[in-house]
Amino acid sequence: MKIFLSCVSTEFKSYRLKLANQLGALKGHPYEVKVQEDFQQGGHILLESLADYVRKCDLVIHLVGEASGARPTQEHEQSLLQTLGKTDSATFSGWSYTQWEYRLARYFKKEVLVYFAKPEAPRDFGWPIRQSDDDARLQQAHVQHIYDSGEHRTNFDGWHQLVREVFHDLCLELNHKVNNLPYKTLGTLFKGREGFLEKIHTMLSQAEYCGHQRVAAITASATVASVHGLGGIGKTRVALEFAHKHFEDYTALLFVRADSPDGLKANLGALCRPSVLDLEEKDTKELDVQVAATLHWLQQHPGWLLILDNVDTEQAAQAVENILGQLSSAGQVLITSRISRWSGAVESLALDVLTEADAESFLLERTANRRRKQADDASQAHKLAVTLGKLALALEQAGAMIETKRMSFAQYLEQWQTQHDRVLMWFNERLMQYPLSVAVTWQTSFDQLSEPARRLLNRLAWFSPDPIPETLLDVTIEVSSLDDSGKYGISELPTELFDALADLETFSLVTRADDVPTFSVHRLVQDVTRRSLQGDGEHHELTGAMDWIDKAFVGDPEDVRSWSTLDPLAPHAQTCVHFADKAQINEPTNRLMNQLGTFFYSKALYAQAEPLMRRALAIDEQSYEENNPKVAIRLSNLAQLLRATNRLKEAEPLMRQALAIDEQYYGENHPKVAVDLTCLAGMFLDTNRLKEAEQLLRRALAIDEQGLGENHPSVAIVLSNLAGLLKATNRLKDAEQLIHRALAIDEQRYGENHPKVANHFNNLAQLLQDTNRLMEAEQLMRRALAINKQYYGENHPTVAIHINNLAALLLATNRVQEAEPLMRQALVIDEQSLGENHPDVAIRLNNLATLLKATNGVQEAELLMRRALAIDEQSLGENHPAVATDINNLATLLQATNRIQEAELLMRRMVGILLNFSLCNGHPHPYQQASLNNYIQLLLQMGLSREHANATIHELIQFDNL
Repeated sequence: MKIFLSCVSTEFKSYRLKLANQLGALKGHPYEVKVQEDFQQGGHILLESLADYVRKCDLVIHLVGEASGARPTQEHEQSLLQTLGKTDSATFSGWSYTQWEYRLARYFKKEVLVYFAKPEAPRDFGWPIRQSDDDARLQQAHVQHIYDSGEHRTNFDGWHQLVREVFHDLCLELNHKVNNLPYKTLGTLFKGREGFLEKIHTMLSQAEYCGHQRVAAITASATVASVHGLGGIGKTRVALEFAHKHFEDYTALLFVRADSPDGLKANLGALCRPSVLDLEEKDTKELDVQVAATLHWLQQHPGWLLILDNVDTEQAAQAVENILGQLSSAGQVLITSRISRWSGAVESLALDVLTEADAESFLLERTANRRRKQADDASQAHKLAVTLGKLALALEQAGAMIETKRMSFAQYLEQWQTQHDRVLMWFNERLMQYPLSVAVTWQTSFDQLSEPARRLLNRLAWFSPDPIPETLLDVTIEVSSLDDSGKYGISELPTELFDALADLETFSLVTRADDVPTFSVHRLVQDVTRRSLQGDGEHHELTGAMDWIDKAFVGDPEDVRSWSTLDPLAPHAQTCVHFADKAQINEPTNRLMNQLGTFFYSKALYAQAEPLMRRALAIDEQSYEENNPKVAIRLSNLAQLLRATNRLKEAEPLMRQALAIDEQYYGENHPKVAVDLTCLAGMFLDTNRLKEAEQLLRRALAIDEQGLGENHPSVAIVLSNLAGLLKATNRLKDAEQLIHRALAIDEQRYGENHPKVANHFNNLAQLLQDTNRLMEAEQLMRRALAINKQYYGENHPTVAIHINNLAALLLATNRVQEAEPLMRQALVIDEQSLGENHPDVAIRLNNLATLLKATNGVQEAELLMRRALAIDEQSLGENHPAVATDINNLATLLQATNRIQEAELLMRRMVGILLNFSLCNGHPHPYQQASLNNYIQLLLQMGLSREHANATIHELIQFDNL
């Protein structure tokens, strides 16, 4: 719905801006809001632009006070009247722009809501209004005209009432505002902190909006505040109550758990989801893309309050401070943390425990409905409040247990006293650094749990505090538990896990999300639970947790389609692995480390993948003999990562070591050795040692021929690789012979119509194309395509690959009209089978764009390149090296079409991505130097001197090193 907000800016600009921001930030973005400043200023251009938009809009909201406002000239008015076809009007109305806005709305029969300011409503530029007598009379006449028209009108005494009245007239409820606060207000149960809420309000200061909507900011003495204190003291509750109390002051209320850098990113990204901001990026699998989208929304929609909760570690605090610069200028941030010292940009307030009176009052009211009442309840409540250290979390948990079990205060205190010695056995205040009362309250709750709930909590204690998907509860495993004899027996994990989860929720030991099927366990609950496990019990429960997460962490980590399953499990797998490694539990720790490493590797998170791969290698080196083949596998995996990060000097010795192990273990002529030789040959190819690479491949071929026979499929694989090397070194005749031989092997093994045979056809066709035997090449490509169509069906991604290859050959033979439909067909197949946002679709888009660029279809080529870039940004993240390649393609097109400035911005971004890659991984990207050279050439084309261009590059490098 299109809305135009009309008022005299000198009188009500801040009202209009606040109202625009409130409407613009609603869930689902139902309103497009425009104001006068959105249109070009000056003369008839402004007046006619206003008329044009009012004609198109659905509703005009007109704010009326005493000011008349600026007026257009008679010439400008006459120009508008001519545009409207009112050529017979010769009288100059003298109306102001704002009065014209109302008249135009009536003229175009638009719905108009009129709001009159009461005398006590504050004006932007003081009182009384300074204007001429003519302007005052003109405004009085305007007001009278509104009254005579019978138009809807309401009065307001300030901007809060104005927003309420507009929301009422638009049939909007308060819940239309963006609001993901996890809990409702406690109401009268919120005790003793009203004064503290006022301190926060004073610190943040009254929000005042300055400037036009697009650049508005909330200015205050401090736009970022921190509430710090002991764990469980009630920091989160204070922040939530502040948000509820000042609900009308903000355009959106956002709550983000930020207890770790990863948690901060995950929960910022989660704001994209439909129940909160409902952004287009909500379905992307790339967290960085979602975080960027959230930050962009915050920058574009001023007036929000963002609560960053549980920022309790130095790492989390640093992550928060890193993003404050992107947030504070557009809204207000309230941090809850145990950390008291922050940078100068953050004002900090210390929160203390409740007073004895307030703690006692809370317990009495919290348990009033179900507590077994006694005559001495007040004194017992006071005693319990003191015993629990007046800590908010402990008081809430005690109240929940008393209410659930229908206990009296005395009964609760008796249970605590009878368990005192047992508590002391596992509690150590110096080591735990938590107050005794919190540990006691949790232990009391632990002992009320059912056996399935206790077992579930014991496993969850080894997970991350991040949200846990409830789908994990569907994974059943065989676990061991203590029987009556004190020995471990085997029992099946209870199928009533959801009942166990509900049991934990009853005692506030887990928090379940209202809008998504996830739950979380507070880090303090996890810590206390882990510390309560002794000896074999600790090892037993940790092993159970590892088995559970290991069984759940399934799917190919290199397939983007598996990421939606693995992403929410990754922080929990990583945390479990950390604990299990410290406890020297090697299996399945090593397997899970390898899976996590591969997962991070596939997302180009090499800095996260590498320590996991190195640790997996170290575990196997400790667990097995020096020459165990499992060690060779880990060495090979790490070598491939090092190769991917251009550390070939480090990669090669590892690959040689893996080769040596397999040679010693299996013998020099074992087929597994041939696999190592092939991998090592690839590294030689990367370093242009083609002669050595060829020697390795020929040795691998000889091994496979001798060990497996000359007609084994593994021989065909080596033959194909060797043929590729020969083709690269222009020995096309020899290469062709090897391809024919590989083809014959697989034809004999699999038959003439097998996909493996089709692959050889395709390889041979590529060689024939290189030797200008295009007719033969085309025949083979069509035959390979027919085989794959028959085997996979018409719409399989493998078929799309062969269609694309055939299209490339047709393009090479100048049959563009035949090539283009095939490329488009390949694109459609991948879109339908893989989804429109799959990385393979981006490849097809780029191929088609290249064809269009070569045939002067530059406009469509650009659209396709931009779409490919967007897909890779969503799928791989904005800083993935593949995205840099997409950016380069687009920049080259822009450069070729003489859009140098746009091309320069893209090339600068491309260079930044590759520099950041090198900075994060400690090693330069293979294409870094080439990208720098290309950027320098572009700068020279723009007219910069060589010296200036080199200085620009130096500045970029220095900036990325900051």
